[in-house]
Amino acid sequence: MSNETSASGPPGDPKKRSSDAWLSALPENREDFRGAVSGERITGAPDSETGLAPGALFGGFRLIRVLGHGGMGQVWEAEELAYHRKIALKLVRQDRLSDRTLELFSREARAGGRLSHPGIVQVHSSGETDGVHWINQEFVAGGRTVRDLVDQSRNAPALPRDYYRDVAALVVQVAEALQHAHDAGVIHRDVKPQNILIEVDGRPRLTDFGLARVESDAELSESGQAIGTYYYMSPEQVRASASGIDHRTDVFSLGVVLYELLSLRRPFEGDTTHQIATSILSEDPPELKKQRSQLPSELAVIAGKALEKRREDRYPSMRALADDLRRFREHRPISARPPSLAQRSVKWARRNPTIAGVGAVGAVAFTVIALLLEQNIGRRLELADANADLTQQKNLVQEQRDEATEQAARLAKIVKFHEGMFERLEPGSFGERLREGTARELTATLTARKRPESEIALARERLKESIAPVNFSNLGSKALREVVLEPAYLTALDDFDQDPVTQAELLVSVALGFEQFGSFERALDIQLRALELLEAHGEANSRSTIECVNRVGMLLMDLGRFDESLPYCESALSRSRAALGEHDSTTLGAMNNVGSVLAAQSKNSEAVLVLERTLELSREFLGEHHFVTRCCLSDLSAIYDTLGEYEKALVYSSRALAIARSTDGLHDDQTLDLMNNLGVLLISVEKSDEALSILTECLGACRILHGDDHPKTITSISNLGMVLEQLQRFDEAMPYAQEALERSQRTRGDDHPMTLITINNMGSLLRSQQDLEGALPYYERALAGSRRVLGDDHEDTLTSVYNLGILLQDLGRLDDALPLFREELDAMRRLHGPDHEDTRASLFHYGKLLASLGRHDEARSAFEEELASCRRELGNEHADTLASVYNLSTHLQAMGLHEDALPLLREALDGIQALRGPNDAKTRSLLYEYAQLLDEVGLQQDALAAFEQELASCRRAFGDEDEETLDSLFNLGDRLVAWGRAEEALPYLEEELSILRRTRGDENERTLMSLFNLGVVLESMDRLDDALRHYQLWMEGHRAAPEVDRNTLAFAEATIGNLQLRLGELDSALEVLEPAFARASEDSAVEDRVRSALRTQLLECLEALDSGRPGEGYRERADALREGSPPR
Repeated sequence: MSNETSASGPPGDPKKRSSDAWLSALPENREDFRGAVSGERITGAPDSETGLAPGALFGGFRLIRVLGHGGMGQVWEAEELAYHRKIALKLVRQDRLSDRTLELFSREARAGGRLSHPGIVQVHSSGETDGVHWINQEFVAGGRTVRDLVDQSRNAPALPRDYYRDVAALVVQVAEALQHAHDAGVIHRDVKPQNILIEVDGRPRLTDFGLARVESDAELSESGQAIGTYYYMSPEQVRASASGIDHRTDVFSLGVVLYELLSLRRPFEGDTTHQIATSILSEDPPELKKQRSQLPSELAVIAGKALEKRREDRYPSMRALADDLRRFREHRPISARPPSLAQRSVKWARRNPTIAGVGAVGAVAFTVIALLLEQNIGRRLELADANADLTQQKNLVQEQRDEATEQAARLAKIVKFHEGMFERLEPGSFGERLREGTARELTATLTARKRPESEIALARERLKESIAPVNFSNLGSKALREVVLEPAYLTALDDFDQDPVTQAELLVSVALGFEQFGSFERALDIQLRALELLEAHGEANSRSTIECVNRVGMLLMDLGRFDESLPYCESALSRSRAALGEHDSTTLGAMNNVGSVLAAQSKNSEAVLVLERTLELSREFLGEHHFVTRCCLSDLSAIYDTLGEYEKALVYSSRALAIARSTDGLHDDQTLDLMNNLGVLLISVEKSDEALSILTECLGACRILHGDDHPKTITSISNLGMVLEQLQRFDEAMPYAQEALERSQRTRGDDHPMTLITINNMGSLLRSQQDLEGALPYYERALAGSRRVLGDDHEDTLTSVYNLGILLQDLGRLDDALPLFREELDAMRRLHGPDHEDTRASLFHYGKLLASLGRHDEARSAFEEELASCRRELGNEHADTLASVYNLSTHLQAMGLHEDALPLLREALDGIQALRGPNDAKTRSLLYEYAQLLDEVGLQQDALAAFEQELASCRRAFGDEDEETLDSLFNLGDRLVAWGRAEEALPYLEEELSILRRTRGDENERTLMSLFNLGVVLESMDRLDDALRHYQLWMEGHRAAPEVDRNTLAFAEATIGNLQLRLGELDSALEVLEPAFARASEDSAVEDRVRSALRTQLLECLEALDSGRPGEGYRERADALREGSPPR
């Protein structure tokens, strides 16, 4: 008989405990199942305990091999026959059957079955077959656990460079899995390295919920018994206090795992369970920094907070622990703080109450000293370093012992101000807390009113739907600006007006806060006020003032006010050189900023000179891995990318990424950003395989670092799909586009801005596949959602307006597209003014659509407005201005206004030649177009000079044998022939033919075409013998070609026959024309016009022969041909 319970079905009845429960919990007696591991270690031999053997059928499963044994039973690799999938089958040993064993087994099935998360091994079902109880769970390949990782790392000669960052990433994923369990009402209670599996790709998977507590279950009788594995138990577990065990017990256990991964030893040791328990209850673990000197202090503080004895002192949730680990990885201040002297005294007093009474006065004294020390280090510490330990603080204070009392008092105020105002300015997480808090408050209110669970669930769902359009990150930013930063600004003005230098430094901090939230205008106003204070009170050349000047310049650049930005950046540079020296990091940072502004002004040659020099100095005096060095590399890469010098851009981008990977490792946000940038750049240089490889690796790292549903991972999924789309690998791109859309809809909702972007991207992919009708609803949904959620003037909304307009244009619905293009243009003018680059782009697209509608005068006005803006904003020599000049010239030519177009095309040509040089491809292209336009207006001699310039440029750039040079030779000769100057054309066409015959042979397709062209020219010059020779070579080449084009061959025979007729070579003409016509008459590949030409020429030949030599049967053959009889 077989009884099976689905993972989603009702739990089984709770069983009674047996007397062996205590022993089953001891670490030395309770071995662990590794039921989801592939089990390379143990092969599938016949089992003596159950009598089961590999290949045997067991219920609905086929057994493959034994993966492992544990205290309660064994685990098999098996196939679930109904689903044809590989699973791990956990069986209870018959000799261990007891109420307690079945209770634990049933609990694991219920707990695991209600959880579905990528970080948790999935339980598919459970049941009993022929008296054997089993759990069917997900099979996870790999065969490793965190215990194996710890053992391997402990035995390694040295830890990898990124070991600690990778540990943080791994624990984040485990914490996220546990948070999911806690949200579902499941407390694991046995978190330890053996229960964390590691997949082949490095992702951790949590397993073994045999000791879990499920909130919906009736409470089991556990009072007085320690539940778990002693080394990893929380104090409340050791005390066997059922009432004191909640989700925070798992926080402690995961803290133990984190500690062990960091130090490679357990925090609580002992030879007996009593010794371990005593250590957990009354001793602090050994300090991590003393064991591992290279360990980042932040990780030591995080582990310490997770291991607090009192659960209220720990992280309140797994989410909070994961958030702090992410802050460490993202180089942001963590929320945890190292215990102060006072806190350490209190904790010591709790564990030593008798001794503490005597030392109370000393504790107070220590507390006061600690506070004074903290106040003295503020100037040297950024907020991100507030978690440094006390030893480091004392060293810093010792270094500052000679600072004036006035400065120390001022710095104490700054420290207090910073700590009070800016410690936790995180709009994203704050916004999410608002969203979650709203839902929790609703639940709590309805629960307090004793509303039924079904009503509460319905209310939560309606709330979720109603607030889905709200961008809580924006709401969080707005709230923090209004509730924190604006009051901080007023506090700085009101409370520090008697200390203007301190006030200025506080204003700088407030400005940086506004800048962090993207409020550049507000930040600029405050920075300017701070700068005025600093300069008015004798601080003009201090480092703080110089950095303030720098920030003003950078804010102006961020606002697009480049001309105003540059003087500030140059001032910061000159002041820093004078006060700090040429090689100081602040000086070199200012140099880099000057280069950045020059690049933003499109003064690329000047920017390159500045940035190359800055890079040279930064490498020499600051080092290859310094922040300024990395900025220079990144900025230079961007400039060369803009200039189309992709290979140079690639060198700098690759180097920047190499530095990031060696400094921060693969699993770092900045590294992943650089990988994405490099991948896109590789596409530009047509290194598609490399691009795809690096972007695929980037996505894999994102999945490991953040999980599959993290916004950055979803963005990376979307990016990879877009790159595959650009590569026109549409079938491969589609799964990524679909995954990004599905994950964003599920995790963020249909109206989240990220979801709207993925909807838009799906439309773009369908449009690229020419499924225009399929793309239409996606573009319409994206636009409707953006209007509703973001408003009509938001950048994403306007992008959707443009995309839908372009699609309607592609569908031929030009009249429907026009109001969308007009809406985008009006919005750009309103939001950015007439001279913004986005306004100019909108004018261009609007003009193109008007031209397509035949509204040429309106289109001309749009193009002229765009050009006028370019001239005002960028100057006449800017590349964008020259592109606009060229566009207007092209439009005027389309209107037939060639005289008006000519000076504009000449301006574009001269400008591009000045920017790129005479040998650049764009210069040659414009030279050719200019020559054609000169020809169009009748200036043949000027056109000839332009054609000759283009040819000379090709020779210089490529040599005589390149395809472009050959094209130029032909074009020049062809134009001279068209002008009736065949004699002048002949040298160019003969040179082309000579090069082709020498380099490609007589049977090459282009050689054959050149032979024909030259034959035509010679024939037009009445050099018929020379023409015939070229035609014959042309025909023989076609006959010898591997794949004969029968129509072309017939045309060649007709051409030769015709020329022989003109030369009077009638017999030779007949030898060619008669068999050629016979073949053409029976060959459907020959066009009718060629067949007709052969027939006409053959008749003419027969009649001429009969006239000269009557009586030889030529007339009869001609008459037969006229009557339709085939030739002989």
